[in-house]
Amino acid sequence: MRARPVPSIDGVLRTALLVLATGLLAGGLLIAGFYATRFALAMTVGIAAAFIGFLIAGNHRLFCLYGIIILAPLALGKHFILNPHMGGASSFVIDAVDPLMLVLLGFQLRDVAEGRSRWTITPMAKWVAGLMALGLVNVAIGPMRMLSLQEVVRIAKGFLLFFIIVNEVVRERQMMHALAAMIAEVVAQSAMGVVQGFFKISLGLQALGEADFETIQQTAKATYLGIGASFGFRSNALLGHPNLLSVFLAMQLPICIALMFSRLSAFVRTLLGGAVVVGSAALMMTLSRSGWLSFGTAVVLLFALSFVHPRLQRRYLFARVVAIAFMVIVIASFSGAIIRRFVDSDPGAVNFRLEWNRAAWGMVWERPLLGFGLNTFVFHLPGRTEYGGATGLNEALGKTWPVVHNIYLLTWSEQGTLGILCLFGMFASIFAAAIRNIRRYYSDVLFAVNLGALCGMVALCIDGLASFYMRVPAASRMFWVIAALIFIIDNWNRANAARFQPSPPTPPAPIPPAPIRASPETPGPPAAA
Repeated sequence: MRARPVPSIDGVLRTALLVLATGLLAGGLLIAGFYATRFALAMTVGIAAAFIGFLIAGNHRLFCLYGIIILAPLALGKHFILNPHMGGASSFVIDAVDPLMLVLLGFQLRDVAEGRSRWTITPMAKWVAGLMALGLVNVAIGPMRMLSLQEVVRIAKGFLLFFIIVNEVVRERQMMHALAAMIAEVVAQSAMGVVQGFFKISLGLQALGEADFETIQQTAKATYLGIGASFGFRSNALLGHPNLLSVFLAMQLPICIALMFSRLSAFVRTLLGGAVVVGSAALMMTLSRSGWLSFGTAVVLLFALSFVHPRLQRRYLFARVVAIAFMVIVIASFSGAIIRRFVDSDPGAVNFRLEWNRAAWGMVWERPLLGFGLNTFVFHLPGRTEYGGATGLNEALGKTWPVVHNIYLLTWSEQGTLGILCLFGMFASIFAAAIRNIRRYYSDVLFAVNLGALCGMVALCIDGLASFYMRVPAASRMFWVIAALIFIIDNWNRANAARFQPSPPTPPAPIPPAPIRASPETPGPPAAA
């Protein structure tokens, strides 16, 4: 008689947890159905479904990686100690991605402790540490310590996300999964943006990050001068504001375009082409001029690099032609809206940016070394604008005052010259890694990803002249994801360089010298007597 196999401890625990989760889900739904709001019911279902999915997933680490990248741009979390304002973190928050990050971090800790892997520290770390150290100085001596501490925590969590992804994705196959999750998020956000813009409606997903009705109305009315809100409706998907959606797409669509020049299958490249078309349409529907300019610059740079690089000059010509044709078709379809946006736009938005830029410059000159304190710009506005003191700002702008729409001036005015140098150093380290990857063409797909990510970073830097995307807690997480992709490719290229280096030529075997033979004139040995 065959003995039955003894179930493993892991299997028993997984089954027990699955039964427990099912029971909790059933009980939670029963209780929520009687007492909870619709949002609480949805959260209960979502958390329980995610927990069950984690338990039944064959690869828990891959499950967490997908979840982190897909949930990264969503403003879904529990907030504590709220200080509502613009320009940085306004609370401490437990985000939806935090449990998944902790699980992956736990797996990595186990691997490091067992000697199966070791953590990689990228050159960007020292610059991020500098920004955080300056923020901690403000926490120690600044008058608004809680605000500075909240922003330091936000930066730390962003870098932790970057650190976890860099050390988790170490193989080319894992990179494919990370790209699949990122592209799925782009398609989902783009599709929602197209639906919003086409039907001019709100999807009712404010709990996931969609702009509330008041924000939608304000952006619509302030878009065109003398034109109704129906003409000025601007898509925001789940990013909370049209400008944030435009930067989100301008950073990631170049990666999708670049992958069309790789050796992926024709079916996958066709899907990527569809993602680019839908994403471009959503980008047009944001009506964001800075987003259009940033994306246009990124695409021009992408095609310039693809034509200049010796490995790409004569390859993928058809793919480039098709991509350009699609872009032209999309732009032509929205040409009326584009022209109106530049011709009929309300000049108040530009005038406001210029005035706030002047106020920020004044703050820079007033405290050039250490600035006024991280995450405190708006609280130093009274007396520095045409609206006068706090009363005038409240009467003209409401209780929430806008921050300067320039990430460089915002950093410089809050953290001084030391802070802006750290910010520039952080970007310089990213671009240095991306340029190293351009010089090392080891993997066709990874080369394309790096090319698109580099152009996406350029788009972000250009948009930073007119926005503060990197200070928005949820949306800014995609910056850390894109930066992680660049350093992952850099690490992979370093680890696999020996495989792709040409072998040194084998030296020819030495030719043995010919034997010496006696010539006829040479006298022989004397004859024997």
